[in-house]
Amino acid sequence: MKSLKINFNVSWLRVCVTAILIIGIFCIVVFLLINVPWLIEGNKARQKAYYQRTEWMIHCFQEAIQKYTKDCGAPPNELQWLMINPGAAGWAGPYIKINPVFYWLHRYDAWGTPYRYELIDGKPVIISAGHDKVFGTKDDIVMHGIKPKKGKE
Repeated sequence: MKSLKINFNVSWLRVCVTAILIIGIFCIVVFLLINVPWLIEGNKARQKAYYQRTEWMIHCFQEAIQKYTKDCGAPPNELQWLMINPGAAGWAGPYIKINPVFYWLHRYDAWGTPYRYELIDGKPVIISAGHDKVFGTKDDIVMHGIKPKKGKE
């Protein structure tokens, strides 16, 4: 019986390595073609969810400020007065009916920037800096009146 010798030539090795590289590059290209549009759309959906969460929290603050103003006669000077009695006559809070830990975590908008709270002519204004984290730009979420509004006021 003769034993068969398999002689792997260097050229066959090169062909195999080249084929594996081509298949790998093809797989990467297909993966990117499938997932890049999804990743871009996913970022848009995430930003929309961040805006909705921030607007919801501003609305919660606004409702609490209205209750505080009704009880105490004037809006609070600071947002924390909605949870902690500042010594104001008529205070019947806490005005945010959520877990205090939840409130302390939500002193920041969805992008991690603290809300800006101001009294302008005695009227409360709550501002989120938006996704660029810079106050005074067109993506700010500003609360004047009943509903929060997008954009610089």
